[in-house]
Amino acid sequence: RRTLDAVFAHPVSGNIRWVEIETLVRALGGPIDKGSGARVHFLLMGHPATFHGPDRQPMADKGAVAAFRKYLIRAKISPKDQPR
Repeated sequence: RRTLDAVFAHPVSGNIRWVEIETLVRALGGPIDKGSGARVHFLLMGHPATFHGPDRQPMADKGAVAAFRKYLIRAKISPKDQPR
């Protein structure tokens, strides 16, 4: 829940570890497939997405967090719809 809230925080957070994003996807019931290089494939609520995970640092940059937020919105996932 903490990660979901952080993803939807304004302004966009630059303090989210990539592993926390992957953990959130799994908690929401989505599979994660590692692609070539740093590519990571998610599937939530029938919506596929491919992201470029961080190469050498554990933190997701603000652009990745913003893109992930848009992906969650397309999949109709938001903090207000999730139990506390």
